[in-house]
Amino acid sequence: PLCIPGRALEIDLLGDGQDPPALAASLESMAESFANEEAKGRAYLLAAYVWAGRADGVAACKAALAQAGAASVAPAVLARFGRTFAGLRGDTAWYEDATRRLLAAGPDPGEEASLWLEIGRSRLVGGDAAGAAEAFAKVAAAGADEGGVGPSAWLGRVLGAYGVELVRGQRVEGDAAPARS
Repeated sequence: PLCIPGRALEIDLLGDGQDPPALAASLESMAESFANEEAKGRAYLLAAYVWAGRADGVAACKAALAQAGAASVAPAVLARFGRTFAGLRGDTAWYEDATRRLLAAGPDPGEEASLWLEIGRSRLVGGDAAGAAEAFAKVAAAGADEGGVGPSAWLGRVLGAYGVELVRGQRVEGDAAPARS
């Protein structure tokens, strides 16, 4: 496990794509051989990528992300990687969870409104009018000044009033999900 040429040969042999789970497991094993926490974290992030993108191992990917977090990778970085992997897998529930984690970890300035917009859109598509209304209210409040007005106030209010009412109107008419335009 600590032989650098041996590890390089193993990764080279596994890197041809024939056995992605073995490559991911090898990367995780390699991570444990590092004494430096940052190096461990990076190796676990790489393993998570292989699990999500190549090995169809969502549970293993999430476990590798948790290991990266235990190796001192910042929560915002983990959330961004989680969003990327969830998007890659097309897993909307995981994507929303990772987006919420990013919001909790503190997104970059000016990014909060777009993250809440994504959650609101997801809720609208799923027919969850109450969840969409809550998300759009947070879009409206994002970046607000002392007067309660921010750069996304208008957008959040319009989406909360029009978009959410569209979904509620479809529910009244009996549709199971909102129409896409």
